[in-house]
Amino acid sequence: MRNSIYILSTLFIIVINTPALAYAPFSCFGQNGKVQVSINQTEDSYVLTYLNSEGRKNFPVYEGVVTRSAMGFINMGFKELFDIDKKLVLAWKKSSCQFSKENPLILSCNGEGRVLIPENQTLKSYILNTSISEEKSLSNTFHVFKFRLGLDSQSLHYSLTFPFDPKKCYRLDQK
Repeated sequence: MRNSIYILSTLFIIVINTPALAYAPFSCFGQNGKVQVSINQTEDSYVLTYLNSEGRKNFPVYEGVVTRSAMGFINMGFKELFDIDKKLVLAWKKSSCQFSKENPLILSCNGEGRVLIPENQTLKSYILNTSISEEKSLSNTFHVFKFRLGLDSQSLHYSLTFPFDPKKCYRLDQK
């Protein structure tokens, strides 16, 4: 019994002294400074903020090979996501998000995210992920950092991707 209490006490001390998340606020910049995506936190949420100085004419509604058959879906995306102009803000409860301990830029938020801006309550989001991918060719290696965001309208699911050069992503808690 004494050994069990000792083991449980030791585990409790380890657990309360272990950080739950390796969170760090960060921003990525692209398209010559016209686009910025940031992850920050409030008391109870992680918040994604997408800023685009060119507004809705430059908002990505589709990722993939563009074919004639895809054009109907793409055009519907332009109509259904029309309210997203220069700013998109979504928030997930902290309990819905996990961060990589090795790289605080890698995260996954699952569960319903609240769309704060635009104030369009018909849009929902259930997933936000980030990733870093590598492409190797004979002459070069390319790295791409991506935000992947799922947005659901009343009729369709849109899988949006915001790619960035990882060298254009910065932790906001470091100078």
